[in-house]
Amino acid sequence: MKKTNYIIAGLLLTISGPALANFCWKDTHPRGVGTIPPGCAAGEHRIGLLCYDNCPAGMKQFGFDCHSICPAHMRDDGLFCRAAEKWKSTHSTWSGCERRHGAGNCYKAGLLKYPTCETLTGPGSKDIGLICRPPTPDCAALGLAGRFDLSCAKKIQIGKPRTGQCAAGQDKDGGLCYRACPTGMDGVGPVCWDKPPKQVGNPPTDWSHCGMGAAIDSKTCRDVIFGQVASVGKLAMNLATLGSSGAISTGSSTAQNAQNLSKLRQQYAALKAAFENLKNTNSAVQSAMVTADASFKAKKGWTALSSLNSAANNENVTEEEIARVAAQIASILDPTGIASVVKNYTYPKCSKIFQESKRNIDYGADVFVRNMYQEKRSFLEVRYSDCERGSKYCVSTAETPERSSSGESIWRVVPRNGAQNGTPVRFGDEVHLQNKYNNWASYLDINGGGCEGNVYCVSAASTPNRDNGTGVWRIRSASGKPDGMEVSEVDDIHLEIVFNLTSTYLDIRESGCEDNLYCVSTANTPTRDRGTGTWRMVPEQ
Repeated sequence: MKKTNYIIAGLLLTISGPALANFCWKDTHPRGVGTIPPGCAAGEHRIGLLCYDNCPAGMKQFGFDCHSICPAHMRDDGLFCRAAEKWKSTHSTWSGCERRHGAGNCYKAGLLKYPTCETLTGPGSKDIGLICRPPTPDCAALGLAGRFDLSCAKKIQIGKPRTGQCAAGQDKDGGLCYRACPTGMDGVGPVCWDKPPKQVGNPPTDWSHCGMGAAIDSKTCRDVIFGQVASVGKLAMNLATLGSSGAISTGSSTAQNAQNLSKLRQQYAALKAAFENLKNTNSAVQSAMVTADASFKAKKGWTALSSLNSAANNENVTEEEIARVAAQIASILDPTGIASVVKNYTYPKCSKIFQESKRNIDYGADVFVRNMYQEKRSFLEVRYSDCERGSKYCVSTAETPERSSSGESIWRVVPRNGAQNGTPVRFGDEVHLQNKYNNWASYLDINGGGCEGNVYCVSAASTPNRDNGTGVWRIRSASGKPDGMEVSEVDDIHLEIVFNLTSTYLDIRESGCEDNLYCVSTANTPTRDRGTGTWRMVPEQ
């Protein structure tokens, strides 16, 4: 049994990767931790961390709400405005009364003089001894709510708190601000997700959203999700009941290509032989063989062999497909269900199985130039000016291709040797890269030396070829494709420049230049450090 377990583990360790043509995992890219929105929109004000609408005319802020402002002749009683009664003041002389209330506004009662009620509380007031009671107010005409006696209820506009506005180049999600996702991706919290791909055809067929993946249709999505959930449930149940043997321990290894198939078939034959030996020597296996489970496993074994034969005859077989086949084979003698879990979760990224449907890069196309350093996205852009003598703009890389809406990250592929716009760009071609900012006013250029410890500094010049080749870039394949092949948006490329008979390559090195992510210069080699000199051209539209 131990030997068989070694065979199964070996099968899983010698391969990695899959690919059914009906499901894939969406490509993702992190966009940083969310931050609290820094400001409020026009017509709003901040209270604490939230924004509220400004109070309309005739109302003022009270706590989080807006309350009516009482008219000048009414008393503010909190939630009410009251046309309040007033006590008459007493005076011993006419001059004293009229000096305070005006000539003709006083009357005599006994030895004392009093102001009239009309003077104190307006026309229509009632004189009740020493008290003047004003007329009943028209609350609606005063812009107030319902009346109670001489009081009008204030109108109250309940505050509706909302999170603030994010800065340019950011998206708001869940009340927090995140860097905007690249074109073609949707942001959910701190992660950007690719949209479902299109199946090649005429017309192309949209795939369905399927959680973190995409499926060719909704039924396939349900089937795949069920298989993933069921395989984990089966594993948990088998481990809870201890199964008939211990779990197989597997590890991860570097992905190998389809050349492993012949070795895999040999290992499958060894596995079958080991299984036949177990049937003759192990009583538990002998008992199992007479059950429906054993019949099912036998069927599953021949199904796996058929899948393996089919894969072996397919020259385009992927690493993921090998992994799924190996997991099927291993599951014949794996009572724990681990192989089933591997098989149900081993799918490719969508970008891998849809590479053939990606767009080619044509002359005249407007593109983002994306750096592939450590698989982190950063995008070539112009920002600030006069970094080098004679240059127009500085060049660095930004975390998002759309940091600004003015075109700083958009480059046009301009032919150097007379190719027509709309014709494909090919490896080995020499091009100029013209930037959109300020009405296409600059071109990618080398100018000066020694920046960031590299060979040449990189900036943007006003002309496509400022000085004997400083703006001429040759497109080289980073994956060994020969010159003459068409360049697509999924091809990794190096941008070579030949100046003074020496080749250098567009490269990122050091960080923080122009308040951006990485500094840009040229290096002696195209592979200075884990993708710093590897780029992709991604069509803007």
